[in-house]
Amino acid sequence: MAKVYIRGAGIHNTGTIAMVNKTGSWRYVRPVREERMPPCNNACPAGNDIQGFIRLIREEKLLDAWRLIKETSPLPGVCGRVCPHPCEKECNRGKYDEAMSIHALERLAADAAFREKISDKPTVSPGKEHVAVVGSGPAGLSCAYFLAKEGYKVTVLEALSAIGGMLRVGIPEYRLPREILDKEIADIEALGVTFKTNSKVNDVTDLKDYDAVFIATGAHVSRALDVPGEDIAGVISGTEFLRKLNLGEKPKIGKKVVVIGGGNTAIDAARSALRFGSKSTIVYRRSREEMPAVEEEIEAAAAEGIEIVYLAAPTKVVAKGGKVQEVEFNRMKLGKPDESGRKRPVPIEGSTFTMKMDTVITAIGESSDLSMLPKGTALSEQGGKVGGMQVFGGGDAVTGAGRVVDAIASGRRTARAIDKTLRG
Repeated sequence: MAKVYIRGAGIHNTGTIAMVNKTGSWRYVRPVREERMPPCNNACPAGNDIQGFIRLIREEKLLDAWRLIKETSPLPGVCGRVCPHPCEKECNRGKYDEAMSIHALERLAADAAFREKISDKPTVSPGKEHVAVVGSGPAGLSCAYFLAKEGYKVTVLEALSAIGGMLRVGIPEYRLPREILDKEIADIEALGVTFKTNSKVNDVTDLKDYDAVFIATGAHVSRALDVPGEDIAGVISGTEFLRKLNLGEKPKIGKKVVVIGGGNTAIDAARSALRFGSKSTIVYRRSREEMPAVEEEIEAAAAEGIEIVYLAAPTKVVAKGGKVQEVEFNRMKLGKPDESGRKRPVPIEGSTFTMKMDTVITAIGESSDLSMLPKGTALSEQGGKVGGMQVFGGGDAVTGAGRVVDAIASGRRTARAIDKTLRG
């Protein structure tokens, strides 16, 4: 946004300009024009030109707005639904009344392209360089998209039976309709990208014939509770539960479900279990303020009648007849901040209580399976040599489980790094 101000004028902390003449007559003062990054644009990890696409929407040029977003993100329909929209927190309009609904406007532009069946078309001829992308989640899709637009041949290798990674198997359909995801994957395929499902890579050196390899396997491995009884029937990880559900299976759950955790996976699992007819309860070891899930999703869960028990952590899963009967918990209090910056939960002595449950869904964090790489290999977006190969890494495989928009940004940065390495 361009701002015109008078040199020497004071600026209040509200952002308004105080007309204070500290340098003599205004006749001798010249206006200064200064270009600065709008705060909403600056807060978008994908680097979307937010003011630009909102201006186009205001001019009723929805498809042009969609094309502008696609310059920095291949998945506007996805992000228009599942992004936590950090841009809105920085919107200047919020200082006056409320932030612009950037999230909804991105979705509006993407849905216009969906209705009109508009998709991407190749703009350059394919080159000779061939890149393998391992994983078809948001980072892998983003990297494949931007490489294809630069004329690279790209093959995406997906271990599961469907393309999309966590977008497909980790986010419920009520949040992300499959026709939207399918359309945006088809747009990437239209650029010449080849997708291969059921293609798990066990050893990265099997890909030695490619000019570069991007590891974008995401974070699909659930962290264990490390409490007695978590290996009995009726205890399932949130990622496994959602994966089975999203691939068309019917996970076996009881009528009383407790979900352990406070992130988006926990919320998605609890709301999905509710749709199976189960009574869902979420138990989180910290307070509401520390809960990492998106605020709108927490509110939606509460509105649906899901109880959230704060400041409690499981200590034991009790079985009867080989099945879950109840879960034992300890009340917690918050201590000093830990390495995450959040206050550490500390058990309160003598505060044990139990809940009668027949299913436990664990969702206390996820990690990546990088067993395809030599032990000790450090992945990075800038890449490095692994067995003589150019291997790059990005998204959750490098940072740990995070937001979709961050993975998209990581894929784009890595595409630039691959291009610089292969073409200079």
